[in-house]
Amino acid sequence: MFNGGPGASSAYLHLGVVGPQIVEFGPGGDGAAPQLRANPDNWLKFTDLVMIDPVGAGWSRAAKPDGAGNFWSVGADAQSLAKTIALYVAKNGRTASPKYLLGESYGGFRAIKVARALQQDQGTIVNGIVMLSPYLEGAAQLSGSRFALGAALQLPSLAAGRARPHRPVQSREFGRGRALRP
Repeated sequence: MFNGGPGASSAYLHLGVVGPQIVEFGPGGDGAAPQLRANPDNWLKFTDLVMIDPVGAGWSRAAKPDGAGNFWSVGADAQSLAKTIALYVAKNGRTASPKYLLGESYGGFRAIKVARALQQDQGTIVNGIVMLSPYLEGAAQLSGSRFALGAALQLPSLAAGRARPHRPVQSREFGRGRALRP
């Protein structure tokens, strides 16, 4: 699970959406007296949750103080997260388990890149991607030639824990004039 960026921690997903407890703010929502309360809709009922903060996000830091810049490109970010996931899966005996990525904001764009890096470089297939308010047109601004939405529509996806049917999308931008059939 990845939150948006730059520097946004996965704690927002954990304490705001999917975790066993969520933060409840006071009556005015001003945050003066936040409290943790049980989350009746937590995802632990149907999945293991593994939150990952990329280098430079949340509490995650590079091992060498001057090495963080090595992780701060679209490709290096995806590669480091794919390697982290592959190592976690191997060390915890989860190779046969279904694997879904959750991305919020830039994390939606990141999830697509990580899924591709997992498949191409780690030999791990992602079963689906859950996107929460995703930043999908990052390729237009982040030196990519393919639009993220087109790539996302070719992958299996989940929303709110249920499979949702997809319809072919017709768009010159996303499919270069062809319908995409996920």
